[in-house]
Amino acid sequence: MAAGRRSRLIAYAHSIDFGAKGYDNLAGLAALQRHAAGQLRRPVGRLIMMVKPAHAYKTERSYVLADPEAAAGSGQPPDGNGQRGEP
Repeated sequence: MAAGRRSRLIAYAHSIDFGAKGYDNLAGLAALQRHAAGQLRRPVGRLIMMVKPAHAYKTERSYVLADPEAAAGSGQPPDGNGQRGEP
């Protein structure tokens, strides 16, 4: 790993209810990321939490299979054809 490279954590979750447990899950993942980064002596980078329903729909296949970094960077959800809009 290159010097100064940030740690990142990508978590895939199903049907997280942010009204109930979602915040606790996010806080726990952030604590885990900070701990791992400290053990690796790396700065903390992005925490990406991809939440999808338990059902996978055919129209979202390309989105589900997409690179998470590219998905997080676009800021746009996919349209019905799995394509992303312009930021």
